[in-house]
Amino acid sequence: AGFGREVLNVAEGCSRFFELGVCERPLALTRWHRGRLALLGDAVHAMPPFLGQGANQAVQDAVCLARWLKSAGFASGEASGAAIEAAFVGYTVQRLPPTALIGFESGFLGQIETLPGAPGSFVRDNFFRVMGKTGIAGLVFLNAAIARV
Repeated sequence: AGFGREVLNVAEGCSRFFELGVCERPLALTRWHRGRLALLGDAVHAMPPFLGQGANQAVQDAVCLARWLKSAGFASGEASGAAIEAAFVGYTVQRLPPTALIGFESGFLGQIETLPGAPGSFVRDNFFRVMGKTGIAGLVFLNAAIARV
């Protein structure tokens, strides 16, 4: 197998390589709002980039929050403080489980993808080969892409 000549040419032509940091937000953050302020996207559930779900999950958060606020009467200006609080809690209850799972799956894949050295390459390549052939990899990627709002 290996890389195509075009990829190798690019890599060989580089004068330096560097690693980028990957930031994750711990799952311990279970309160996504305070008063009349709610967080969404990376502000509340930053996740590793290995499933490419950061922007997708932020959009789903925004749709979910808007629906909860609309159901509380926020758009008409008739929402009470208690109704807004209930909308924020509903938003958190609906969005926390799928974002936590996707963040976990993405972090796990990142650990596999970045295993160092020849043994790490062997484990990584065979892990993804098996996951691809069994269809599990496709299910993980599809699960992350399905809208949960």
